[in-house]
Amino acid sequence: MRSYFKGHCASFLLSVCVGTIVLLVTSRIKDQAQNTPLRNTKFSSIFPRSNPGKQSSTFRFDVIVRRRQNGVQFPETTGKSGADEKPFEKVKLVLPRFPRSVPNVYLTDIPVTQYRDPLPAFLHNPKSGGTTIKKCLVTMAENENLTISPFLWKETRTQFEEDLLNGAYEDTRFDLVAGDVSLGTCARMPTHRTCAYYTVVREPYDRAVSQYFFCKGGGETANSCTNKTIEEYVLNVGSLFFRQLTYQTTCYNITSSSKLEAASNDHGWRCKKNLHSSSEKDKDRLIAYLLKKMDSIFAVIGITERYEESLELFQDAFNLSFHDTCSGFRFNVGPTTRRRTETDENLHRIKEEAKRSLMINAKIRKSLRPDILLYRKAKEIFEKQILVRKKFH
Repeated sequence: MRSYFKGHCASFLLSVCVGTIVLLVTSRIKDQAQNTPLRNTKFSSIFPRSNPGKQSSTFRFDVIVRRRQNGVQFPETTGKSGADEKPFEKVKLVLPRFPRSVPNVYLTDIPVTQYRDPLPAFLHNPKSGGTTIKKCLVTMAENENLTISPFLWKETRTQFEEDLLNGAYEDTRFDLVAGDVSLGTCARMPTHRTCAYYTVVREPYDRAVSQYFFCKGGGETANSCTNKTIEEYVLNVGSLFFRQLTYQTTCYNITSSSKLEAASNDHGWRCKKNLHSSSEKDKDRLIAYLLKKMDSIFAVIGITERYEESLELFQDAFNLSFHDTCSGFRFNVGPTTRRRTETDENLHRIKEEAKRSLMINAKIRKSLRPDILLYRKAKEIFEKQILVRKKFH
């Protein structure tokens, strides 16, 4: 009898202990569930949640709305979520496109007449003879009653495109376009015209030295040379022609249903400069792409070192008096046709020494590598153009 009661007491105590433990564990789980926010591990990296005392960076809703409404691919961007906002570490590489551009007129079998009313568009590569071309364009426009677009700087390009798309130039017909960032302009032309892009490029080390001394002499440049050595200045500027070829914009139409319009009362088209990946791998991909596409991007390519021949190429290609009007005069250059003075000779020696110092600097070589490769390709195309032109003269 005694053993019977002992067995039942032991079983009763065991069940009570187990039940108590189960109740405690259940209560603990409920408390944690109430105090812990839900977390979807699948999307946590895309929609980061805020930690106590720290604001997270997320997409702005209006950016997503504009992408979906207009079918436009925007570079990735973050919204203003506080003073600690940080941009995304990676920007997706987007290869530049040049719609409505006429391929090289000397190296292609496609007649220019197949393109709709080609518009000559000059890409000005600073300190490569471009100022002379600009003066030449103004003179030709006056002589031949042509209309030139506003000169396209980085600061004015997006505004010009917005004006085009919003109809500010609807009744104006441009005959010539020019600028530091003119490449791609025809993509915004409401009349769907094609552009015949052309440019003059210069040996990168010579161009860099020229730009530095031009700046030191009081000339206006986009980069300051105050209290900078030539090495510091050139590293700051980098491969300018490469950046010009990769300069791209995106335009989008703000509709009445857009969150952005409701907040700002803006209307019509807006344009913005695209962001670019800065990784070395993506830069190499861009360089390879541009080298392959250069003869389809530019209708004609000129070389500073052979300026007169470049003017002849432009004149034949566009049936405009480039050589007849502009041969023999140059702007923003040192002594060429006149006899050099002793001061000129000293400056020439200083520039040559500066060029040699740049060429032996490993950091400078890396910085100018894209432009060096592009210049070599431009020279190759230039020589082919000259050979073709000679066959018809």
